[in-house]
Amino acid sequence: MRIFLSGFVFVVLVCAGIAMGGELPGFIDLPSLVIVIGGMSCATVGSFPIHVIGEAIGDALGRNATEDEERVLRSYHVLSKMGDFAIASGLIGTVIGLVNMLANLDDPSAIGPAMAVALLTILYGVILGEFVCRTLANSCLSQNNIVLDRSSRRGLSSVYFTALSLFLF
Repeated sequence: MRIFLSGFVFVVLVCAGIAMGGELPGFIDLPSLVIVIGGMSCATVGSFPIHVIGEAIGDALGRNATEDEERVLRSYHVLSKMGDFAIASGLIGTVIGLVNMLANLDDPSAIGPAMAVALLTILYGVILGEFVCRTLANSCLSQNNIVLDRSSRRGLSSVYFTALSLFLF
């Protein structure tokens, strides 16, 4: 219940922030959604058996009560990797959007949609990866009072530095 409540509050706050500064429909881009959700889904299914993915989601949502620490850690791992895949898909979409934008510099009407793909895919990837998948992964741990050391997450900063460098250079 707390996952759904916090997710609802997050969506409301993000939508309110968008509406205060612009128009909400401008932040909805089907190609960006396809790239991020499709990329994350394909990579996840390619990496884990479907029953393990379903088990992980069920564990995170509290539907599969378990005392098995190995299973909880596996569910955490699956959901964390889903978060990584979502962010990576967002980066891929950003590169696709930038390439399309640069390929169409002579057509000003094509620059806007390409830039939207570039920016929104990374936005969608970070929201899906960090605020959905990692929240579900951490929920698996917190429901079973398991604490992990943070050394397993040190590679995350390199992903964000890469993304930041795309926009700085």
